[in-house]
Amino acid sequence: MGKSDNPQKEAKRSQETVCVGLNFTKGDRLLSTGDFKKVYRNGKKIVRPKAVFYYTSNNFDRHRLGITISRKAGNSVKRNRLKRLIREVFRLNLSRLKQDSYCDIVVVMRKAGMNSDFKAMEQLWLETLSKAGLLG
Repeated sequence: MGKSDNPQKEAKRSQETVCVGLNFTKGDRLLSTGDFKKVYRNGKKIVRPKAVFYYTSNNFDRHRLGITISRKAGNSVKRNRLKRLIREVFRLNLSRLKQDSYCDIVVVMRKAGMNSDFKAMEQLWLETLSKAGLLG
């Protein structure tokens, strides 16, 4: 493939490049039932109309995220789309979280939040974590 003849397309392509190293690995996820229960039992809770956020400190060297969406909220296509959206918001805003103390965050989505787009989800995320004092 050769270079594009249109310099505006080339400039736009270079602006769209995402920072390297912002992966969402298995270590960034809460996977076991025990991890979720620990956050529910020991953590603090912030209730929003679209979601409930639970958070607690952890002994790892990273922030971890868990997502729960009930089957009542929608079919699997809608639930998985929303989970991908939440993971992306977490991944892109990871650098904004406090880096001196790491925490586990569980997001329990409500039916009211099922049709959220990226901007609405990011705004909800930042407002909630700011209220929790987790932003650095």
